[in-house]
Amino acid sequence: MPMNLDPQEPRGPDALVTGARTAGCSNSQLQRLGPLGNEGETPPQAVVLGMHRSGTSVLTSLLDRLGLYAGPDESLMPANDYNPRGYWENSELHALNEEMLAALGGSWTDVLGIDPKRLGDAERARFLPRARALVRQLDSYGPWVIKDPRLCLLLPFWSELLERPFCILIYRDPLAVARSLAQRDGLPILVGIALWEHQNLSALAASRELPRMLVGYRELVADPAAVASRLVRTLKACGVRESGRLRELSSSAARALLDRSLMHHAAAPDEHLGYLNARQRELLHALESCKALVEPVPPLSAGAREVLQEHAESLLAARHTAVALEHQRTSSEQERDGLKAELHRMQQAVASLEHQRTSSEQERDGLKAELHRTQQAVATLEDRLTLSVQKCGDLSTELRLEQRAVAERDALLASVFVSRSWRLGFGVKRLLGFPWGRRVPTAFERWQSLGD
Repeated sequence: MPMNLDPQEPRGPDALVTGARTAGCSNSQLQRLGPLGNEGETPPQAVVLGMHRSGTSVLTSLLDRLGLYAGPDESLMPANDYNPRGYWENSELHALNEEMLAALGGSWTDVLGIDPKRLGDAERARFLPRARALVRQLDSYGPWVIKDPRLCLLLPFWSELLERPFCILIYRDPLAVARSLAQRDGLPILVGIALWEHQNLSALAASRELPRMLVGYRELVADPAAVASRLVRTLKACGVRESGRLRELSSSAARALLDRSLMHHAAAPDEHLGYLNARQRELLHALESCKALVEPVPPLSAGAREVLQEHAESLLAARHTAVALEHQRTSSEQERDGLKAELHRMQQAVASLEHQRTSSEQERDGLKAELHRTQQAVATLEDRLTLSVQKCGDLSTELRLEQRAVAERDALLASVFVSRSWRLGFGVKRLLGFPWGRRVPTAFERWQSLGD
């Protein structure tokens, strides 16, 4: 049977709280103590169910501190500005839930069509092995706890795999949740409130046949040690034997898990009239009085369904716009890549032409150097030719002078040879040489031979 806490309305400050899981924290009260260990049988399997921004992280950190192990640090999603002490959320669980929501055609903000029973055989065959492996891994630590707001929508899938489940539902004022979502995700306030209603109704319906308890966010913030005591007592009442091994938690250690510097988004009761419809106010009252655990789960209010339907349509339009923009981006990138390829080809062509130009310039420079050398050789030859011409002219002049001198001597000799005195002397000389039997050429004969 479902278990209920004291129905007295929790009171206390409305604060944004997160868990601390860093083992090296300077405050020893924030250090993790590790798992209790497995004694050979299936350990208690705690599931935290709550809307986003409702304190699920700090509640899980509290359970981890008690001994319901959330897993090793490396398996938990990292902290960020919104949860500076960590989400206490198993990264594999988160990934699986995101994939299942996508397979069902929705998301954590597009929830109207989410029903794990709609998963096809092929999809279940894809998800079940990973889910079973995660459960087996967690079972090896002993008592454990998992947390992900998406479990409110997907608990029917996970509960099939759990042998000893125990659900801990946590709720927070819907207006505070919606304001926190508006700051973190930019969701309109009415959308945040409608999601709060849908998420809490889904969690109540999915956990109806399971052992469970309900925790108020304000109660958790006001007195976390008291909540820890109630958790242990409820586990005992449910027959969870391992509850006797759960750790004790002092008030100071419990309060050290809260980050009171992040208190905001509190909502005054009279503000609800301006945002919550009648069905949402009734659900909030049922949660505060714990009647929600025993009363039938009502259907989603018409106002919330209308808001969520309009939000889904806006998401679909946004997705279509995103697809169109993605198509344009892809086309632009393809065009850009084509232009880059064309530019590359042109650059290669320019480089080739530049190489040819460089080769031509080098060839031109070589030809110019060769031309210069040829011109120098021609100039040298021209100088030599000029000198030769000058020398030839000088020789011609000298030849003419020599020829003139020869002509003058020839004329002189001719006049001598025809003179009477030469002829008489020539005859005498021949007579004198006759007795010796040798004949010496005369000067005339030698002159004639020169002329020939």
